[in-house]
This record gives sequence, C-alpha cells and structure tokens, in this order.
Amino acid sequence: MPINDEEAKEAYFEMQAIEQQMRQLGQQINIIENQINEFQNSIEAIEGLRSKTGEEILVPVSSGIFARAELKNNDRFVVNVGANVAVEKEGFETVEILKKQIAEMQSYREQMLKGIQLMETRSKEIEKKVLGQ
Repeated sequence: MPINDEEAKEAYFEMQAIEQQMRQLGQQINIIENQINEFQNSIEAIEGLRSKTGEEILVPVSSGIFARAELKNNDRFVVNVGANVAVEKEGFETVEILKKQIAEMQSYREQMLKGIQLMETRSKEIEKKVLGQ
C-alpha cells in the first residue's frame, strides 16, 4: 500500500533522527573504546613498574614535560576515587579497580551497540514502508 506525502515526510524526519542518534552513539562508542585502551595501558604500566625499584623514571609534569625521579615504592599507588579524594592502594588493588572500570565500559559499549542495532532495524522497517514492500 503506497504512502501519502505526509507519511513520507514523517518517515524522512524519523530516518534523519535515527541517523543522527546512530552517529552520536558511534562517537560515544569511540570515546569508550579510547577509555578502555587507556585503562589497559595503565594496567600494563603498573605491572611494568614492579621490577623497577630504585631505577630512574620520567614522571609527567604536564603535556610533553617530564621530571626525572627515582622509583622507591613500586607496589603502592595513589588512586583518585572521585570528589578530589585520593587514596593509597596496593598495586594489585589498583589493577583490580582498572579491570572493573574496563568491564563497566565494555558493558556500556555493548548497550550502545544494541541500541544501534535496534535503530538499524527500525530504519529498515521505515525504508520498507516507504518503498511499499
């Protein structure tokens, strides 16, 4: 059954909205994937420090600026837990915190991917309706 002009206009606007939402979700997924990579890099860095007690390391001061420092305690880390509060944690505890954050980010990413799939399904339904199939 063919659709009228008003239905075609509504379908067009809904398709535009779906496309915009899908783009936004895609951007959010990219941000989440970058955060996951940062957390994984942090885990690798923490694990890499375990064998470096007494060695000289470079400590970032700001973007592209580093200070030389000697590593004295390589299994305790100061961790920001939110609201400008930092606590000292053992290395294994710090890694567990990061792994938990990675799992949460992966869960968010999966939810967003499911959202994109639902939007793709809806988009195909609209397309079939417009094409009279």
